[in-house]
Amino acid sequence: MREHPSTIHVVCNNSGESEKIESHLRREGFSVRCFPDGESFLAASHPSPDIILLGIALPGIGSLETLARINNLYADSRVILLSDHERAEFCFRAMRLGAHGVVLEPYAPGHLCHSIQDALNTKNLLSEIKRLKSELRIRHDFKEIVGSSPVLCKMMDDLRRMAENNLPVLFRGENGTGKELAARTLHYNSQRFDEPFFTINCAVLRKESSLDEVFAPILTTLSRKDRKPGSEWQRHQGGTLFLDEIGDMDPALRIKLLGRIGPDGNFRVSSSGPTIGARLFFSVRTDPRDRERAERVISSLSERFALREINIPPLRDRMGDIEPLVKHFLSEFETGAHGLVSRVSREALEVLGAYGWPGNIRELKNIIRQASLMNAASPIDLGDLPPSIRTGAVRTDDWAGSIRAENKVESKRGEPAAEAGEPPPIDHPPREEKPVLNFSLRETEKRQIRRALDHTDGNLSRAASLLGISRSALYRRLEKLGISR
Repeated sequence: MREHPSTIHVVCNNSGESEKIESHLRREGFSVRCFPDGESFLAASHPSPDIILLGIALPGIGSLETLARINNLYADSRVILLSDHERAEFCFRAMRLGAHGVVLEPYAPGHLCHSIQDALNTKNLLSEIKRLKSELRIRHDFKEIVGSSPVLCKMMDDLRRMAENNLPVLFRGENGTGKELAARTLHYNSQRFDEPFFTINCAVLRKESSLDEVFAPILTTLSRKDRKPGSEWQRHQGGTLFLDEIGDMDPALRIKLLGRIGPDGNFRVSSSGPTIGARLFFSVRTDPRDRERAERVISSLSERFALREINIPPLRDRMGDIEPLVKHFLSEFETGAHGLVSRVSREALEVLGAYGWPGNIRELKNIIRQASLMNAASPIDLGDLPPSIRTGAVRTDDWAGSIRAENKVESKRGEPAAEAGEPPPIDHPPREEKPVLNFSLRETEKRQIRRALDHTDGNLSRAASLLGISRSALYRRLEKLGISR
């Protein structure tokens, strides 16, 4: 006998068959109750059973009406029909109403138990999916967006307001500001939280990619039976399609992609496949050095879709959030597989607060990860920060882990030269107690890469992880800077 036996309720007007089924199932370790008709079952006071065995010739309100009321009262229960070979049409109608399966007369014990176990597996799977969705919603609660600065509070107000409607949304912000986190937070706090969140990373797509490659992540999300024409694609209606960094994809491919998506959000993952309805999210990178490109993309999207924009502020506009962000990252690393660092010294926090953060939150997180990994269980101090952070020399987007190495600019006195249309560099006052050292960006990169390689005994994969870049990106930097492993 199981410690917590599954509960099975038999609703059948054939008392002889009910007794046989009850006797067999009790021997198998199930908890069983029998009812002669739908009225007595629905009127009884009992918790939701795991499985309901429902006869198809019930007196009174009948089997279909009983099934309809079961769907309302016991949504988590799985219903198996007890039928004969002459009631195929009835069974089809019942299956459309949500019945899990059918067992035909004679009710062979082995076949009956197999059907019950299959229904229990389905029930457990659906319960696990429901639990995971609940965890996802908690994980992407508004509390996961850390900070209390005015610009962040404005963004949070925009997210809450947009969670109440189904309009398309454009997330615009610099690289590393957290556009995807904002998009997921909005989805899991909207009315669509129980539906799929489909993401396509447009930045990694090649210009020769086909639309089949573009939609490949969605095809892998859907089960095989859902890919077949005429199958249950309708259960995916109402999800969210997030086209991340759509401004970084090839313009010709972007035109083809948007041609597959209607203004109302309906899209096809293949030319012959059914239509999926979804709320549309877009993100566009608006780094200062490439504003014109971003504005052109945003303008073309606005012409096609009734977009509502949410601006994701750069870290330099919310410097008061650095300390809570650092504490949040340290807590995250402690619960994961990283170091045991529990705090950062006040001197280090002051330096972090004076840095320009061209790589935004992603760069800050990478710096704290590197320092915690390299510093064992001791507090992170000033000397554990990279030289570029300590001297206030703002690093290029390439070193910050963003997408283009060619964006590197000449620096003077440890600061980048301002470009046309770019905000002036941050003026960091000199620290009287310690001299400000000036390093070229090239030398700063070489020092940090050598430090990471020394720490990992030359292991490129581990060193790349410490630096917050990919292995291939690290290999290119080694060749360009002339660094030997």
